[in-house]
Amino acid sequence: MNKTLLYVTAAAGLIASGAALADAANVEIYGTLNTDFENVKATGGRGPAGGVSAAPAGQMNTGAATGVVQPSRNRVTSNSSNIGFRGKEELGMGLNAIFQIESGLNMDAGSTSPNTTNTNGSGVWASRNSNIGLSSSKLGTLFYGNWDTPYKTLTNTGTFDSFWATGIANGNTMIGTPGFNVASSTASGRAGVIGAAPTAVAADASFDRRQGNSVQYWTPSWSGISAKFAYSANEQRSSEPASASGTTTNPNINPTIYSASLRYEYGPFAAAYAFEQHRDYFGLSVLGGALPTSVTNNTSRDNANKATLSYKLDTSAGTTYLNVAFERLSYNNSDNGAAAVIAGTGNLLHYDRDLVYFAGKHQIGANTFRLGFGNAWSGSCDRNNAAATTACSTTGLDARQYSIGYSYSFSKRTDVYGFYTKVNNGQFATYQLGNGAGVGAAAGSDSQGLGLGMRHVF
Repeated sequence: MNKTLLYVTAAAGLIASGAALADAANVEIYGTLNTDFENVKATGGRGPAGGVSAAPAGQMNTGAATGVVQPSRNRVTSNSSNIGFRGKEELGMGLNAIFQIESGLNMDAGSTSPNTTNTNGSGVWASRNSNIGLSSSKLGTLFYGNWDTPYKTLTNTGTFDSFWATGIANGNTMIGTPGFNVASSTASGRAGVIGAAPTAVAADASFDRRQGNSVQYWTPSWSGISAKFAYSANEQRSSEPASASGTTTNPNINPTIYSASLRYEYGPFAAAYAFEQHRDYFGLSVLGGALPTSVTNNTSRDNANKATLSYKLDTSAGTTYLNVAFERLSYNNSDNGAAAVIAGTGNLLHYDRDLVYFAGKHQIGANTFRLGFGNAWSGSCDRNNAAATTACSTTGLDARQYSIGYSYSFSKRTDVYGFYTKVNNGQFATYQLGNGAGVGAAAGSDSQGLGLGMRHVF
C-alpha cells in the first residue's frame, strides 16, 4: 500500500512538474488534417516521334513521346497534413528562445504507404518546418533548421494561394517549377550525387523548397516593411581536386542556396519581391543539359525572381482577396566543352521561363469561392556556341493551369471543400498537378482532377 501511494505521488509530481515546464515554455501542440477524395486522369500525350509529334530542330527537351495516357482513377490524398510542437521561453529584455518540431502525416494510408502522392516526409520527425532560435520584437528572429525558403513562403501561404497552398489545385503546380516533372523539394542540399557517378535529380531544379541545413533571419516590421533572409550551408562542397576547376570525375563544386524576400503592406494593399540563387545545383542538367562530370561544366548559377501584388476588399457582400505573382526562373551552366547532347547541337548553357499566376477568393459568411489561373511561357534557351549548329528551340514548353473551388466553414477550424483543376501542357511540356502529385503521362498531356475533401486545424 505504501509503495502504491509512493508511485502515485511520484507520478503526480512528474505530471505537475511537466505541466509547469510546459506552461513556462508556452508549449503548444498544433496540426492540420487535410484529406480529400479525388478523381484524376491525364490524356492527349504525344505519340512516338515522327509526323506531327516530331520535335523541331534544336528542341531543348522533347519529353517522353510515348503516347501513354493515364485513364481515370480514384484516390484518397493527404494534403500536407501535419502535427507539430512549438513554443517559446522568455529570457528577459524582450528576448525569447523559440522552437518548432513539425512532422508530416499521411492521413490516407499511414506513413509507409507505397501509393501516397504526398512527398511531405510523413512518418519522419521534423520532416516539415522545424527550427530552434532566438526572437525579439525589436531585433527580429534568427534560427537554424529545416524551413521553407523566403522565396517559397512569398506565395506558398493560405493568404496568397486560394487552395491553402496544398493539394493538386494550388499554385505550386506552376510556381517555382519550370515543368520537366520538377516537383517540390525537401532536400537538405543537392539531391544529385557529384563524383565518380554524377546524377541529375529533378529536385535540384526546384525553387519550391523546404531547405535543410539552413540559417534564417526575419526582420521585425518597420512601417509595414519586413524582410526575410536564408542561407543553406555548403556541407556538400567537394574535396580538394587536382586542379582549380576539378577533374573529369570530380568537378570542384560548392553547392549553396541564398534566398531573400521583401514585403510592404499598406492598408488593404501588399507588394512583395523575392530572389533565390542556387549555386552548383545544376538545375539545367535536369532540363536537358549535360551532367556536371568534367572541368568544362564545373559550376552553375540558377536564379529565381518573383514579385507579388495583393489586395483585400471588405464590403457588405463579403471579403474578396485578389493576388497576382510574376516569376522568372533562370538556369545557367558553365559548360564550354564541345560534346553535343543532341546531334548537331551544343550543350545547354542557359534557359529562362516566365510565369504569371492569379489567385482569388471571395468569402461571404461561411461560404468561400476560390479560383486560380497560371500561365507559363515556353521560355528561351542558348547552347554552347562552339558546338551548336542549330538554334536552341523551346517550342511547346508552355502550359496553363485552371482551378476553381468552393468551401464551407462549419467553424474557424473545420472546412469541407470541393474543386476542379486542369493543366494544359504544350506539345513538349510536362507540368504536373500539385507540383509532382499528378498521375504522370507522356509529354504534352493534359492532366485534370476533381476532388471533395475535409480540412481541420487544431
